Amino acid sequence: MPLPIAHSAAGLAVYLAFRKTDPDSPPKQEIFLLGSCLFLANLPDLDFIPGFLCGDPGRFHHGPSHSLVFGLIGALIFYRFAGHRLKGI
Repeated sequence: MPLPIAHSAAGLAVYLAFRKTDPDSPPKQEIFLLGSCLFLANLPDLDFIPGFLCGDPGRFHHGPSHSLVFGLIGALIFYRFAGHRLKGI
């Protein structure tokens, strides 16, 4: 079973690199941003689900979901739907 440690560490690094250190920033927005970074960082490992259904968990792992293009498309889709919640961050 894979552990999401590396993907989560990457998401945490992105969060720490891009967050503003404004003490007046609403805590709900900060928590949403951190959770979003962690979710998006672990999104490529969802390719284990079809593998589990086929009986071979690693069958589709490290496929297209681990590409830079997939990451950029996922980030753009996320920004489109969650951008309004991240105003001011």
